Amino acid sequence: MKLKQQDAQKQTSLVQSTNNFAAVAPGLISTLIVGYISDRFGRKIALGILIAGEASQVVAVAVVVFFRLTPWALVASNVLEGLIGGGLLSAIAQFSVCITDLTNYDQLKKSTSIPKSVYERRRWIFLTLIDGLACLSLAIASMIAGSLIHTYGFNITMIVCILIYIPVIILIFFLPETNLVNQLKCDTEINVYNHYDKLTKNENHTTMKLSCWQICCQKIKQVLMTVISSNPVLIIILGILFIVSISAMVDSPFVTVYLMSEPFWWNSKKLGLSNGITEACSALLSIIIVNILSRIQLSESTRLNNKDNHESTDDNDDKLAENKINFTLQKTLFNLLIFALNLMLLNRILMTIAYLFSSFTANTIVYIGLVPKLAKNINFPLLRTLITNWSGTQRKGLILSFASFISRIGLLISVSALPLVYSATLSYFPGAVFLVCASMLFVAICAAISLPFLVKYKNMKNLRV
Repeated sequence: MKLKQQDAQKQTSLVQSTNNFAAVAPGLISTLIVGYISDRFGRKIALGILIAGEASQVVAVAVVVFFRLTPWALVASNVLEGLIGGGLLSAIAQFSVCITDLTNYDQLKKSTSIPKSVYERRRWIFLTLIDGLACLSLAIASMIAGSLIHTYGFNITMIVCILIYIPVIILIFFLPETNLVNQLKCDTEINVYNHYDKLTKNENHTTMKLSCWQICCQKIKQVLMTVISSNPVLIIILGILFIVSISAMVDSPFVTVYLMSEPFWWNSKKLGLSNGITEACSALLSIIIVNILSRIQLSESTRLNNKDNHESTDDNDDKLAENKINFTLQKTLFNLLIFALNLMLLNRILMTIAYLFSSFTANTIVYIGLVPKLAKNINFPLLRTLITNWSGTQRKGLILSFASFISRIGLLISVSALPLVYSATLSYFPGAVFLVCASMLFVAICAAISLPFLVKYKNMKNLRV
């Protein structure tokens, strides 16, 4: 009996791995292409492409449900979503870019007297809010969909999904454009083109012959070179994002099978309820913590600003005071990131050893492990905020899309490779997959600890210059 159970778990892990790979892989290139479109033609067009991709996925799933096609046909809907826009990760990246535009101090400093630290604080709050709302909506949708399917069946559930999505398609037409700098640049280019059309007709015609694919490849190469030539702080942050995407973003493909086996014996209802409550609480907790810390940070920044205003006598002192406030904010972000990563490491360690005990003790350890797991949704808005703070002002859309690209690769490894690790080690060490995740998180923590020292060194080096 036990051998049959283990064989079933292995088969489930293999099927999940294959299906998840097909769902995530197509979005790798489309995520970068959407990032280029966002910077070149505007955020609204990029979001329109993403909404079209999500709409096509909903319609494809509805066709599978209404016509009772094989469940393997669902893979086609996931591939379609990935090809047209890149899915949820790409959408969150574009929403993050919009938030960055709205809190861009370099664009607004001529028309406002609000200090830069306030805009960075707002950006931190809004990015956390976006991640929190995304996780909260997924948790609520999971619980509501389960109840609808159980009560009314799949057909009614899909009709409800379509009705909910219709307002999203309508609202995109009323969404204002936030990429004002590139919009102005684009308008200027159009005017120049019209003015010199007769004089440079042949040259412009040759330029227009460049295919969209060639332009996209050039821009992808450009963003890769931009990242490679960036400061080491940004590169380390992107590396941490990649590691966390593998080890802490999604664990349901192997946690589900792990907890439904001996000695835990969880059922699907218990798993769904646990995941929904944990994700919802994690999202709310991340929003609350960031709001509290940002208020503390604001009061501290105000105190430092007032103190330096009384002491400063020239522009150099004002610049030094601004750098001090910004460094204080960055230090807060780094410390919170280290704390959240340590909590996720604790969760993975507890899950590693839980199977070694009796049923009651094992389940108790799992319940205890859910507490540090609440820090899961703090990591990604923090990392996105740090990426926007350390990327240049000209290509934030591409940099954030590249971050989404890295995160998607990490997710692809997580949902395709980690279930295979669980399947391979199931017979003698079921907790091995969590140990692998814990090892990667330890590396991420070490990298995060180095960031404040690296920033301090760079600031001292800049002061000497």
